[in-house]
Amino acid sequence: MKKKIICLLLTIVFILITICFAGCNMSVIDTTYSFDKAMISMPDGTVVKGRVESWKDYEDSDAIQVEIDGKVYYTFLNNVVLIKE
Repeated sequence: MKKKIICLLLTIVFILITICFAGCNMSVIDTTYSFDKAMISMPDGTVVKGRVESWKDYEDSDAIQVEIDGKVYYTFLNNVVLIKE
C-alpha cells in the first residue's frame, strides 16, 4: 500500500514539474553553445555579418558580447542573430 501511495505522489510531483516547465520559454537541457555566424543590427541601420569567434551572454541582463572577425560588439540580445550551420 505504501508503495502505491509513494508512486502516486511521485507521479503527481512529476506532472506538476512538467506543467511548470511547459509554461517557460526555455529548454530544460540546452546543448547549443557554439554558433558559426552572427548578424548584428547597428544603431545606424547597418548590419554586421560574419564568422563568430566567441560570444557571451549575461545571465542577469539582456546584453550579449559577440566577437566577429576580431572586433568585439557589446549590444542587446534583440540586436543579434546567432546562426548554427
